[in-house]
Amino acid sequence: MNLGLLSDNPNLGHVSVWLVAWFYEIRSSINSLLTRDVRVYMSVNDVYLVWHTDAHDDEKLIGVYRTQEDALAAIERTKKKPGFSDEGGKFESCKYELNQDHWTEGFGRPVD
Repeated sequence: MNLGLLSDNPNLGHVSVWLVAWFYEIRSSINSLLTRDVRVYMSVNDVYLVWHTDAHDDEKLIGVYRTQEDALAAIERTKKKPGFSDEGGKFESCKYELNQDHWTEGFGRPVD
């Protein structure tokens, strides 16, 4: 920011220049804090999966959440919705580690 242009303006005065400089300093500090928060968020190693299995053994992924509390809140919200509240079934949640292979072996199909 060019404070020289502001100080050359006779309508602004020294207090206005100081306030503008102070505002930019505060904004810079806030941006720095937000950037740090994003870095902390990006270092998350685990998430929580929530899914529902109905009476027909059909599984539905409800969502992926940052905390166990968020996952439990999702179950509470979802279990009241049509289909989930009507048919029974069960909700499940588990901690899931990111950046790891969770299926480490091959698979085979049954031969008819």
